[in-house]
Amino acid sequence: MPIILLIITSFMVHSCVEKEQREFRGSYEKDVSDQDSIGKTEQRPRDGMDQDPPAGGNDNGDSPGSGAGTGTGTGDDNDTIPENPPPKTNKGYKKPSPHKYPDDYNNQNTAPNKILLTFGEKPASEIRIAFSAKNAKNQNSGTIYLSKTQRNGDTSAYEIKKEAENNMGSTCSGLPFFSANIKDLDPYTTYYFVLELGSEKTKEMHFMTAPANDQTSFKLLAGGDSRSNINKRIQMNKQLATLFENDANYLALVHGGDFISDGEECDQWEDWLDNHQHTMTPSGRVLPVIATFGNHETGGEDIYSAIFGDPKGNGDFYFHSSFGGINLVILNSEISVEGRQKDWLSSTLKELSSEKAFTIPSYHRPAYPGQKSPGSTTAWVPLFEENKVRLVLESDGHILKQTCPILNDKCREGGVIYVGEGGLGVDQRSADRKKEWYFENGGYAKSQHHVQSIELIADDNGPKDLVYQVYYDNSFRHRIKMSLAD
Repeated sequence: MPIILLIITSFMVHSCVEKEQREFRGSYEKDVSDQDSIGKTEQRPRDGMDQDPPAGGNDNGDSPGSGAGTGTGTGDDNDTIPENPPPKTNKGYKKPSPHKYPDDYNNQNTAPNKILLTFGEKPASEIRIAFSAKNAKNQNSGTIYLSKTQRNGDTSAYEIKKEAENNMGSTCSGLPFFSANIKDLDPYTTYYFVLELGSEKTKEMHFMTAPANDQTSFKLLAGGDSRSNINKRIQMNKQLATLFENDANYLALVHGGDFISDGEECDQWEDWLDNHQHTMTPSGRVLPVIATFGNHETGGEDIYSAIFGDPKGNGDFYFHSSFGGINLVILNSEISVEGRQKDWLSSTLKELSSEKAFTIPSYHRPAYPGQKSPGSTTAWVPLFEENKVRLVLESDGHILKQTCPILNDKCREGGVIYVGEGGLGVDQRSADRKKEWYFENGGYAKSQHHVQSIELIADDNGPKDLVYQVYYDNSFRHRIKMSLAD
């Protein structure tokens, strides 16, 4: 009898492990191992506090309730949308027609690579395009060609030509990084572009600018903490590409910080840039990033600036990015949350509160954590509550969480919902604080890699609703809907 029980127990444990190892396996991810800690990893943490405790598997914690937020929707884990719905289009997106390039067109050893597009303060009219290339240490500049019409790589036909300078300098001499800020673009428009370095150029790629008006519906992807586990990072990047390809309404990725483990290590940045190429769709659409500074970037500010840019140009890495009916407020939890940054936040939120739009802050260390102790970012909470903020993006904890609507440190209708906390590749932790009061009334905290989705629903009268949901296990879950009129 004991032997039979041992066999049954062993089978049950093996089945559970297999179930966890199937996490986030999609059609674009079959060539990447599902194990969490294999292959090349980044080992060095920035501080002892940030060491990963043993992961808790898919620790679901308390059963999530319903009615998180206001309006229709639910926090229920069973509120799902099936995988691979029909592809969705939008009026501003023009998917390119297939084009056959010559076999020798692009030499992967010398052509521009490590391509990164970033949005700053004016995503409707400006974008930063950056790239590197193998064996490019002796190159001082490259060229970016852009057009609103598909040109299939004929550089003589592109209307916009911009020189891209190597701004990495001696900081990472082995990673030359060329970039240029492109201005005066048309809003909500598809642009086709080619990168050239020396005699080599890329195939044509494309991106979309953000809408300038508040009558346009669109979506954003979000998430943080892509450091440490490179195999899982690649999986998550391919998942982003799948979502991006299937729904043309997605315009950009809001990254919550901790891109890599050590912001001073050039080889880790090189790996991250290589891995980021997996977010590009098969048709060549590039996913722009809105970057948030994390604690693991500390010490590598010069490298971070060379890679992502510095929208305000003061090295503080906080700024406001206007997406029509959504105002993103990117904050830096790794410098003082008081003083100059808090003064800027107060005046910015006050100004934005008078607009007919949703304001969404993003920063790294959480004020209402599901794993660690609360960060100093709690100093910003009263400003959020005073200025009609409804949704806040947090990272750092390496779990999936959503709080109840919080107002004056209580769960209250019409309060602020805090979501996070970083599931774009880093090994997930157990949700040690899942019993906190702010996870009641529709909140939850658990261990789960994930991608966040933010949708603005607008009409001719302007923004109407904001829909937030989370994608994992091949489905959208935990849907909440907020109305601007509430």
